[in-house]
Amino acid sequence: MMRITKDQLSGLVAQIDSTRKALGIDQELVSYQIDMGSATNGIAYRIYGLREGETGHAHVDVCSGDRGYLGMTKREAWDKLQTIKTALSAVPKP
Repeated sequence: MMRITKDQLSGLVAQIDSTRKALGIDQELVSYQIDMGSATNGIAYRIYGLREGETGHAHVDVCSGDRGYLGMTKREAWDKLQTIKTALSAVPKP
């Protein structure tokens, strides 16, 4: 099993963001971002969207349905993001 890094998680979110823009999903959002978690500190990994002029403190929940919850570990977040990426790849291009 490969070791997951925060850079890899950020890169995967960037791929998801690019795909959703190409599909015309969540057009009111500027970008998708990830909150990095810490199982040690009890902080979950989450995905969220930003509107123009907003910061991470004023974010929009996307993709996950549970306030962007991806998991408590990098592996859980990676697996959930891969699922989101796979689902988006199945959406027909406009």
